[in-house]
Amino acid sequence: MDKVAEYVKAVLLFAVTGCPTLQPPADGWVKQTGHNAFMGCEQSVSTTWKLSCNGTTWVGEKANCTPPGNHFILYLHASC
Repeated sequence: MDKVAEYVKAVLLFAVTGCPTLQPPADGWVKQTGHNAFMGCEQSVSTTWKLSCNGTTWVGEKANCTPPGNHFILYLHASC
């Protein structure tokens, strides 16, 4: 028998579980506490979103801090 095998009595197996660290949305914030996270927007202190960690996935709606009507469409017209 191999000398190393004579001394091996146990095998350790471990896995990291949990959800990844959330990044705050543009113009927003995030606070993680245990298996829960709260997200909100800088311009609106009254609106927050709660997410829960389920295994390795965050469950819940993630904050979108883009103000409504703050989008624009760019039309390009090319003539040949």
